[in-house]
Amino acid sequence: MKKIFIILTLTALFISCDKGNKTEETKKTDIRDKYVGTYDYKMTGTIYASYAGEIIATIPLNETGTDNISKSGETELIVMSLNMTLSGTKLLPITMPFTNNENGVSMVGSIIHSGNVSNNLITITSEYSGTVTTSGISGTVNGSTTTILTKR
Repeated sequence: MKKIFIILTLTALFISCDKGNKTEETKKTDIRDKYVGTYDYKMTGTIYASYAGEIIATIPLNETGTDNISKSGETELIVMSLNMTLSGTKLLPITMPFTNNENGVSMVGSIIHSGNVSNNLITITSEYSGTVTTSGISGTVNGSTTTILTKR
């Protein structure tokens, strides 16, 4: 009888230890955690306005600052106020509309943002396309920017 009691006790001990290991195995690490934090960024690029195939305006973009990267939902990171889905080391493309009306010039279009992540670096590429209208003349708007964020 003593042997049966010892065998049952050892079996119960192994089962409880086994369940403990399974619980630890099922805990998932959120890969996004390593990207959360404060970053310094530099954004550079150029937007062009064209009419009849000729560039009529060039808008250079050059900006620096800081951004706080945070998590959202199950797979998203909020980068530069954009809610971007993280898939491996890629930030999947999202399309955002833009409109700008200043000094009689109207621009309407979209920006496609995509990116990549690595240890302490996030790169966002933004592609602009749309139309520009001024004084009844219409043309196109296109260009791109690259934003490089470096973790502090």
